[in-house]
Amino acid sequence: MPEHLFRAQLGEPHHYAYVVDDIEATVKRLVDQLGAGPFLLIENVPLENVLSRGEPAEFVHNAAFGSCDGSAIELIEVVSVARSSSRGASRAPARESSTSATSCRRPR
Repeated sequence: MPEHLFRAQLGEPHHYAYVVDDIEATVKRLVDQLGAGPFLLIENVPLENVLSRGEPAEFVHNAAFGSCDGSAIELIEVVSVARSSSRGASRAPARESSTSATSCRRPR
């Protein structure tokens, strides 16, 4: 689908977000390899009103906010996803993900 169909409705991106396995290692790699930063790390951020596989859930993550080549970036590391139920919360595995820091140039 052509990108221009969505650009007018959504506008320009405010920032780019990436889900990563190890937030501290990713920050270090972005700083060392691309000169990104500085970063602000916020740990154990809870999100409310979350659904996981259609069920109410609790989602906790670590977040790092920084910049690279003039673009704002957010890194997200899943700490836990717990499904809420009337019998208590049952742990669901965190989504596996990875990222690589190969380029930090703004898409044109």
